[in-house]
Amino acid sequence: MQEQRLSARELARILGIPATTVEAWVYEGAVPKALNLDTINNFIAAVCAHHWVIESSNWPLIEGQCQRRDKKRDFSNSVDTPPWPITQQMRATKEAQ
Repeated sequence: MQEQRLSARELARILGIPATTVEAWVYEGAVPKALNLDTINNFIAAVCAHHWVIESSNWPLIEGQCQRRDKKRDFSNSVDTPPWPITQQMRATKEAQ
Protein backbone atom coordinates (compact mmCIF):
# COMPACT_ATOMS: atom_id res chain seq x y z
CA MET A 1 0.00 0.00 0.00
CA GLN A 2 2.83 2.37 0.81
CA GLU A 3 4.44 1.79 -2.57
CA GLN A 4 1.16 2.59 -4.32
CA ARG A 5 0.48 5.47 -1.88
CA LEU A 6 -2.92 4.05 -0.97
CA SER A 7 -4.83 4.31 2.28
CA ALA A 8 -6.75 1.31 3.61
CA ARG A 9 -10.01 2.95 2.48
CA GLU A 10 -8.68 3.59 -1.05
CA LEU A 11 -7.47 -0.01 -1.34
CA ALA A 12 -10.88 -1.23 -0.17
CA ARG A 13 -12.59 0.86 -2.84
CA ILE A 14 -10.27 -0.48 -5.57
CA LEU A 15 -10.72 -4.10 -4.44
CA GLY A 16 -14.48 -3.76 -3.96
CA ILE A 17 -14.19 -4.93 -0.34
CA PRO A 18 -15.67 -3.18 2.71
CA ALA A 19 -13.29 -0.62 4.21
CA THR A 20 -13.66 -2.15 7.68
CA THR A 21 -12.36 -5.47 6.32
CA VAL A 22 -9.23 -3.92 4.79
CA GLU A 23 -8.67 -1.81 7.91
CA ALA A 24 -8.79 -5.01 9.99
CA TRP A 25 -6.04 -6.52 7.79
CA VAL A 26 -3.86 -3.42 7.92
CA TYR A 27 -4.30 -2.19 11.47
CA GLU A 28 -5.30 -5.33 13.40
CA GLY A 29 -3.33 -8.02 11.56
CA ALA A 30 -6.46 -9.95 10.58
CA VAL A 31 -5.89 -12.68 8.00
CA PRO A 32 -7.84 -12.32 4.72
CA LYS A 33 -10.23 -15.10 3.76
CA ALA A 34 -9.33 -17.21 0.71
CA LEU A 35 -11.63 -15.30 -1.68
CA ASN A 36 -10.21 -11.95 -0.54
CA LEU A 37 -6.67 -13.32 -0.74
CA ASP A 38 -7.20 -14.13 -4.43
CA THR A 39 -8.45 -10.57 -4.99
CA ILE A 40 -5.40 -9.16 -3.21
CA ASN A 41 -2.98 -11.36 -5.19
CA ASN A 42 -4.58 -10.32 -8.48
CA PHE A 43 -4.23 -6.65 -7.49
CA ILE A 44 -0.58 -7.13 -6.55
CA ALA A 45 0.14 -8.95 -9.82
CA ALA A 46 -1.43 -6.10 -11.78
CA VAL A 47 0.25 -3.12 -10.12
CA CYS A 48 3.42 -4.13 -8.30
CA ALA A 49 6.86 -4.12 -9.86
CA HIS A 50 9.26 -7.01 -9.40
CA HIS A 51 12.12 -6.86 -6.93
CA TRP A 52 14.70 -9.23 -8.41
CA VAL A 53 17.42 -10.82 -6.32
CA ILE A 54 20.18 -12.13 -8.59
CA GLU A 55 22.98 -14.35 -7.36
CA SER A 56 26.55 -13.74 -8.53
CA SER A 57 27.84 -16.38 -10.91
CA ASN A 58 30.36 -17.07 -13.67
CA TRP A 59 27.71 -18.66 -15.89
CA PRO A 60 26.35 -16.75 -18.91
CA LEU A 61 22.81 -16.91 -17.48
CA ILE A 62 21.91 -16.32 -13.85
CA GLU A 63 18.59 -17.14 -12.26
CA GLY A 64 16.87 -14.31 -10.43
CA GLN A 65 13.95 -14.61 -8.04
CA CYS A 66 11.39 -11.91 -7.33
CA GLN A 67 11.10 -11.16 -3.63
CA ARG A 68 7.59 -9.74 -4.02
CA ARG A 69 6.01 -12.48 -6.10
CA ASP A 70 6.82 -16.14 -6.60
CA LYS A 71 8.47 -15.65 -9.99
CA LYS A 72 11.84 -16.66 -11.44
CA ARG A 73 13.66 -15.39 -14.52
CA ASP A 74 17.04 -15.84 -16.19
CA PHE A 75 19.30 -12.80 -16.55
CA SER A 76 22.36 -12.38 -18.75
CA ASN A 77 25.62 -12.24 -16.82
CA SER A 78 27.31 -10.02 -19.39
CA VAL A 79 26.54 -6.95 -21.44
CA ASP A 80 28.36 -8.70 -24.28
CA THR A 81 25.84 -11.55 -24.27
CA PRO A 82 22.88 -10.81 -26.54
CA PRO A 83 19.39 -11.39 -25.12
CA TRP A 84 18.70 -14.01 -27.83
CA PRO A 85 20.25 -17.46 -28.30
CA ILE A 86 23.47 -17.58 -30.30
CA THR A 87 23.35 -20.17 -33.07
CA GLN A 88 26.41 -22.02 -34.38
CA GLN A 89 26.14 -20.12 -37.65
CA MET A 90 26.16 -16.75 -35.88
CA ARG A 91 29.18 -17.80 -33.81
CA ALA A 92 31.09 -18.97 -36.92
CA THR A 93 30.29 -15.69 -38.72
CA LYS A 94 31.52 -13.64 -35.78
CA GLU A 95 34.75 -15.65 -35.46
CA ALA A 96 35.43 -15.29 -39.23
CA GLN A 97 35.36 -11.50 -38.96
